Amino acid sequence: MEKLIVFIAFFDNLSQQPIISPLAATLDASPTLVGLIVGIYSIFNVIGNMSSPLLSRKYGLTITIRASFIGVSLILLSYTLVQTPEHLLFVRALHGITAGFAVPCIFSLISLHKHQGHKMSQVGRTIGLAAILGPPMAGLLGSRWGFSSVFYLLSALFIIGALLTKKLPPTKPMLRARVDLRNALTHKGLSIAYASAFSLMFATGMLGFWFPLQLLQAGYPLSYIGIFFGLFGLAAIAIMPVSGVQGVKNPVSFIAIGFSLLSLGLLIVSLSHQLLIIGFGMFCYGLGFGCVFPAMNLLVVAKTNINNRTSAFAIFHSFFSLAVFIAPLIGGATYRILHPLQLVVLVIAVFSLIFFKSGLYQFKTGTTNQERGEHLF
Repeated sequence: MEKLIVFIAFFDNLSQQPIISPLAATLDASPTLVGLIVGIYSIFNVIGNMSSPLLSRKYGLTITIRASFIGVSLILLSYTLVQTPEHLLFVRALHGITAGFAVPCIFSLISLHKHQGHKMSQVGRTIGLAAILGPPMAGLLGSRWGFSSVFYLLSALFIIGALLTKKLPPTKPMLRARVDLRNALTHKGLSIAYASAFSLMFATGMLGFWFPLQLLQAGYPLSYIGIFFGLFGLAAIAIMPVSGVQGVKNPVSFIAIGFSLLSLGLLIVSLSHQLLIIGFGMFCYGLGFGCVFPAMNLLVVAKTNINNRTSAFAIFHSFFSLAVFIAPLIGGATYRILHPLQLVVLVIAVFSLIFFKSGLYQFKTGTTNQERGEHLF
């Protein structure tokens, strides 16, 4: 049940990536305004993420997820009514904030399971599947039946998701503690998770921004972009069962391994125009992504309890959104000085200092959730 809800939540934004820019262009938006329309979703998504703990404390995780899904379903329909770039900008902002309410609650809910490593690996594979299926689906529907067909389908999926939340367990009685986002932000044990979230999505955002341009400049057709991103997704999905289960014991080690593979993949892609070598680089990147994603989520679980976990996940996913927004801006401003993918490797190296400062090799998760008796189902 949770896997389907996760799929719907991430399928939404991933499906819109290929069509938002063309949609804005059909409304005669300037290039600058197109960039703002694309990026404003991520900025307002941060606001939704940070508001999520307050809503879940008052109404519970399940009701917050359900309300978010219903709101997103209605907003998706409003995309079909926009007439000007300014209207689209407003709808994107509403979409970002409303969708942001759900994701921290979903991850908090999943963390209540007994076999957390297995569950987090399933979540990662589900998101990877959404990343593989979403963009091609949107491109196909948009080209054959227009942009509105994509929004109608996504709206219907969110209604189904809202109905599915009725099968989730109620959680309001478990969330009585005062929401303290400041303590969650400054918690030393979570610094690695936050740095990992920012680094991973900065890398992914830069890859999505620059890699298609690099392929086109090398003379390859657009179809190759989907093939290489599919290879990245398949590699990530393949490794996640291992990283999810083994990452419970020492998530920081898997984060370190993952970023090493990820950096290697980016360097390979940035230095070659040969298809086989690029494919190998994307495969390495996918393996790295697959190691990091479950492990950093497990790290949040290991360092929190049921009362402060939603706050931690809210900040965690806010770093996601900020990184996705910032990456193409920095890449576009600095590409003449340094290859954007090589810039990512430097960013990862800088954040790795945080890993060492926090005790990369001496890290211990401390009291486990099993010992605290927090598993609820």
